[in-house]
Amino acid sequence: MSRGLNQEQLEAFRVKYRKSNRARKKTLLDEFVSVTGCHRKHVIRVLKRKKRVDVEHKKKRGRKSKYEFPDFVKICLTKNVTEAYVR
Repeated sequence: MSRGLNQEQLEAFRVKYRKSNRARKKTLLDEFVSVTGCHRKHVIRVLKRKKRVDVEHKKKRGRKSKYEFPDFVKICLTKNVTEAYVR
């Protein structure tokens, strides 16, 4: 959404859009479409979307890997390397 607006302006538009009634939303959409040149449906999705929060590490879902232990991995690697040289 960087065609005509930066993040601060986009966030201000989001706040206005969420607090508006249906008639006001229509005029805000028209204004936003004319400024950015994006399609109307895309603008609706962008304005309804919550602000992104950058998360450095997301916890992985599901079962933990069996091979997560560094000592186990080192042992497996050294065995494979030594077996390859012996043959």
